[in-house]
Amino acid sequence: MLVPRLSTTVLTCDPVFSHSASEQLAYWFKNGKQIATVSGQTNVVLEGRKFAIDQPIPELGFLIIPQVSNGDEGEYWCQRADNSQLSEITKIRVAYLDPLPANILPQVKPHQPIRDFSVWISCPAVDAFPKPAISWLFNEEPIDFSGSRIEVLSNGSLLIRRYSSSSSGFYECVQTNLAGRTKTKIFLGVPIDSITIDEDSSFSYMCSTYFRNGVLWFLIGCLFTSAIVLLYLIFGLICYRYTRTRSNFSLMYRLLRTDPSLAPGFRKVVAPLPEYVLSRQPSAANNHLLQSVP
Repeated sequence: MLVPRLSTTVLTCDPVFSHSASEQLAYWFKNGKQIATVSGQTNVVLEGRKFAIDQPIPELGFLIIPQVSNGDEGEYWCQRADNSQLSEITKIRVAYLDPLPANILPQVKPHQPIRDFSVWISCPAVDAFPKPAISWLFNEEPIDFSGSRIEVLSNGSLLIRRYSSSSSGFYECVQTNLAGRTKTKIFLGVPIDSITIDEDSSFSYMCSTYFRNGVLWFLIGCLFTSAIVLLYLIFGLICYRYTRTRSNFSLMYRLLRTDPSLAPGFRKVVAPLPEYVLSRQPSAANNHLLQSVP
């Protein structure tokens, strides 16, 4: 059972809930330790805490836990005193969400938006259980994500592509779970032109932006492959030039000449196929033909 912090929850003692067992006594346990005694005609409030509710709770052996706190987490069950009949075990987890301080603002990268560049806005971390859902508002209105210019990333950060003057305004991060909600916002001004910012910071930001793009890695791969092919051709050309001036170039060249299949492709000998193939034991007619050949 997931219970919001500071709320009130009620647990039922099944062994004394029926009318025939309403007068029987039962014991409430938390994590194996007895904490209260009830009957089918009485309730018990955990630790005698005070609480106020709009409607009265009937006397049916309930365990009432007001002002739930993190210390109330655990396993609860009840047991009849006469026959030791047990109820189901209820495991309580407390849902909570700590509010963000007023001085904690979303983080923006880069700190000063640049025209036609991307901007990332991330929500500050908050202590909460379960993990809160993140939503964004722009000037107190829900953001339209129908286009591709603004996107919420998997970590909850907001990505604004091609930042422009129309993107200037208040961006509000709202975090929500079962226990409540907390929010914080930041104002982003009009963008500046990249030519007006510091050269070092501009260069580092542009590099980080381009490296996020897969096109750059594709170009690097093409450049690397082209360099390997160029080196291969240059090496082959050097081998070819030296063979024209030297009979014995090097051990590498002699190896390549020994096995032409390993050569870079230069000076390979192509021999024509013979027109006639004679048997290893020629006949008399073939001997006559061989003798007649000058």
